[in-house]
Amino acid sequence: MTKNNNLRPVEKLCKETKTPGYVFEGVKVFKGWATGKEVTEKDFCTAVKEFLAEPAGGITAVSHRKTLRDKSKEPADKPDIKD
Repeated sequence: MTKNNNLRPVEKLCKETKTPGYVFEGVKVFKGWATGKEVTEKDFCTAVKEFLAEPAGGITAVSHRKTLRDKSKEPADKPDIKD
């Protein structure tokens, strides 16, 4: 298997693109990237843009409304089960 020369470690791309450390760490969690993950610069920049476009907490307005709507359908006498 040949290695793609366009792939670079995300840590190096973080420095090259002057991405703030807190944004970089958020992107890693958002994308599920481990330390040393190699991606193209285009994929790295796209991931940063996607991360910054997400609302804090990762809850979009649409998914939040759906969650609230689903909870409103639960019976009032449903016991609160905890693990």
